[in-house]
Amino acid sequence: MIGEQHVKTRLRHSSGRRSSRLGAATVELAICLPIIILVVFGSIESANAIFLKTTLTQASYEAARTVTSTGGTMAAARARGEEVLASRNVSGATITFTPNVTANTPTGTLVTVEVSSPATSLSGIFDWFTRLSNIKASTSMVRT
Repeated sequence: MIGEQHVKTRLRHSSGRRSSRLGAATVELAICLPIIILVVFGSIESANAIFLKTTLTQASYEAARTVTSTGGTMAAARARGEEVLASRNVSGATITFTPNVTANTPTGTLVTVEVSSPATSLSGIFDWFTRLSNIKASTSMVRT
């Protein structure tokens, strides 16, 4: 008889501990889940920004290589840069050449090509942060 009461008392206490632990787990989830979601989406947006920066760098390099080569023109260089951007689905980018290259531009002139694009948010969550920023990349080469 005494043993039965001990078992019943023990079961009663363990079920109370389970429900209090369940409540603690719910509170922990309510606190941690928004932070985890923010970290995940922040990582995705950072990867998107890195991808965009890499694409702009490659487009500026290709455009600079084209415009500084023998017989290279700004039109051909702009087309090459836009081709690189289009192959990676980047829209709204601008390509700027400094100085303007013509047929009379002497050999040895340092030409800088800058490509810039507005930063965009993949998820839409960070639009308030990215709508005011532009990402830029530039490459300088000597005209041959």
